[in-house]
Amino acid sequence: MDINEIAKKVRGREIKLFLPTKVLNPEERVAGLYVGLNIYLAKMMENVRNENRKELIEYFCQTMVYF
Repeated sequence: MDINEIAKKVRGREIKLFLPTKVLNPEERVAGLYVGLNIYLAKMMENVRNENRKELIEYFCQTMVYF
């Protein structure tokens, strides 16, 4: 993978949370980030298995954002 391409995709990306954060306490926000991390990690691994390189980099970047 090209690290410059990864950096360009990640830079300036907004974290898409799967749970609303306005009513959550800090522990619940962390839990929401953990959920997102697991979702994108699973999608990334699915693309590794299917050898889908175009979507793989997108899910890799999303996983790094949540990490």
